[in-house]
Amino acid sequence: MTNAAAMYFHDEYNQSTEKSAAIASMFGFMNIFARGLGGYASDKCNINLGIRGRLFWQFFTLLIEGGAIVWFSFTKTLTMSILALAFTSLCVQFAEGSTFGIVPYVNRRYTGGVVGFVAAGGNVGGVIFAILFAQFGSKKSFLYMGISVICVSFISFFLKIKKDPSFHNADLIRVIIHNREANLCLPMVKDSS
Repeated sequence: MTNAAAMYFHDEYNQSTEKSAAIASMFGFMNIFARGLGGYASDKCNINLGIRGRLFWQFFTLLIEGGAIVWFSFTKTLTMSILALAFTSLCVQFAEGSTFGIVPYVNRRYTGGVVGFVAAGGNVGGVIFAILFAQFGSKKSFLYMGISVICVSFISFFLKIKKDPSFHNADLIRVIIHNREANLCLPMVKDSS
């Protein structure tokens, strides 16, 4: 998305290469905090609803991300395009944090392999959409990308994660968090030696 966004601002709004790259770099900047927030929200959904909460958060973030990309494809001014890109980036990073919140539940024995597969999926999508951008241009390609993300978001409802009490027991997680918070509130004990 970052490379396509830089080309988009250069071609659509006649921005210099430097300005286009600076605007598009905002997409990566959001990664500093938004991916972690997406993962944190996934953790909170897990505490309240178990793995289904994580999967619902995944659906929600992908759905909003797709809508944001569609919005970005229809913007007509530089200012609106920058705002749409910023919002889209937030949504993308939230969804990525959500995705990596689900990864450990897929297969505990092969978590590294699952992470590798998930990360490679992003690269495959990048190649597919690079071909799309070469064929249809930016506006239409962003529209198709957004529609694709919206459609894919519904897969979240069909994911089945094998039950594992250590991962799925929301009550256990609540107890752990309660105990951790209780320990943080203990007064300091003076050493008598």
